[in-house]
Amino acid sequence: MNIDNLKLLKQGLEDNFNRFEKHFTMDFHRSKESENGYGLDAVEFKSKTDSGSHGCLLGLAPLLDIKELEPVESDYGYESLDFNSYCGRVFGIEIISDPIWDYLFGGYWVDYDNTLQGAINRLEKVISGEVAEGDAKTLLPWIDRER
Repeated sequence: MNIDNLKLLKQGLEDNFNRFEKHFTMDFHRSKESENGYGLDAVEFKSKTDSGSHGCLLGLAPLLDIKELEPVESDYGYESLDFNSYCGRVFGIEIISDPIWDYLFGGYWVDYDNTLQGAINRLEKVISGEVAEGDAKTLLPWIDRER
């Protein structure tokens, strides 16, 4: 896990809190108002000028103008950013196998704490070591502990 880049993400989000707070959602990496006016539609990140208007923690990272968080050509597939590849390269967190991915970037947070401040707080807990890989899955509120 790349703690240095997670720190940069946290600082960038804190510095741009007012810019992103209103349209923050953990529901999509990137999204925009739907054309029919009902809710949000998922969109792909293509560039800083064509990025949709809403985003989650991971979806906002490329918008922060931080060199270490910039997407590179190998992060793109089929004309849009592959967030799985991007997250693995930039943060060292793999979407499939790493419980930290769910803890930081999981879309289910939309039903539990869909706030930018909550996402920043979770980042801080991972950065500080308060939440480690082994603990992450036990802290996900959507996991049925009775099974």
